[in-house]
Amino acid sequence: MIGNAAALLQSPVRTAAGAAYFADSTGQIRKLTPDGTVSMVAKFPLTSTQQELSYAVSPDGAHLIAIVLSTPPLHVPPPQTIQDPLFVDGGRWSLSVETADAGGATSITLQKDLGTAYPQPTEIVGWDAKGPLATLNTGLGAQAQPLSAHFFGYDLGGAALIHLAADGTHLDRIGGSDCLAVDEIADGTVVCGTVANPDFSVRASSGTLLWQAAQPTQYGAPGPWLSPDGNAIAVQSFVLTRGGVASASRLNGSTGPVALGWLNTATVVMATPSGGDISLYSANGLTLIRSLGVSGVFEGAL
Repeated sequence: MIGNAAALLQSPVRTAAGAAYFADSTGQIRKLTPDGTVSMVAKFPLTSTQQELSYAVSPDGAHLIAIVLSTPPLHVPPPQTIQDPLFVDGGRWSLSVETADAGGATSITLQKDLGTAYPQPTEIVGWDAKGPLATLNTGLGAQAQPLSAHFFGYDLGGAALIHLAADGTHLDRIGGSDCLAVDEIADGTVVCGTVANPDFSVRASSGTLLWQAAQPTQYGAPGPWLSPDGNAIAVQSFVLTRGGVASASRLNGSTGPVALGWLNTATVVMATPSGGDISLYSANGLTLIRSLGVSGVFEGAL
C-alpha cells in the first residue's frame, strides 16, 4: 500500500546466464533453467508486506544485488477517505542495500534512515556490462501510466539512471547529466525521454547523442524498448529509427498490439491490449510472425 495510487514495482523476474530468476514474497530468489530445474540462489529477507524488493543478477549469474525499501507502519484503523493517514504519524522510511553471491550468504552493505517524509528513493533496475543499475528519485506510485515500463521517474517521465557500487555508492550517470532514461541495453546505450519532450534521444553511456526519434502522436503505452543493437525503438505499435517511423502495426493506437521488448534485432515481442496474448512480430513492417499461445509479460530472452 502506497497511498492513493497504484504501486510502481520492479518485476520479480530477471533473466541472466540462460536462466530465469524469480523472487517470492519472502525475498527468496530462485533460478529456473530451460530444462525445468529450480534451485535456490539467494535470499534478501522480507519480513513485512510493506517492504519493496528490487534486485538484479549479474550477466554471468554469479552475483546479485538488491535494495529493500520499508515504509512506516500502516495506520490503525486504515484510512476510510483519501484525507485519512495511511501511515503511523512520525513513522520512518528506511532502505538497505544487500548483496549476495549465487548460493552464498547475504550481506547488508548499507542501511539508511530516509526520515518521515514520503521519499524518492534509489531502486535497482538491472545490470549491464559495467555493473548494477539503479534509478535515482524513483517514483513509488502513480495514478497515470508512466512513460517507462521499468525506469520510474517521480514525475512519471524517465529517471536518472546510474551505476551503483556494491556498498550503495552512486557512480556514473548513464546518458549524461540531463538524461532521464526510459530504457538501456547491455553496452550502456540508453534512451532518454520525458512526458513533456516529444522526442526520444538515443545516447551512448557517456552522453554522446547517437540519434533521435519523435514520440508517436498516439503514444500511450509504457515503454519504449531499445533494440539489442541500439538502432531502433519499439514503442506501443510502432518501430522508430533515426529516419522516423520505420514500421507500424496496421491496427495502431488503442486497438493495436503493444510492444513488450525485443527477442532479437529483427523480432519484436508484442501483446494484445486486452488479453495480453504474446506474439512475435517482424520489426520490418510489424507483421505477425506467430503467436506464442500464452498470456503474460515478456521479461527477456534466455
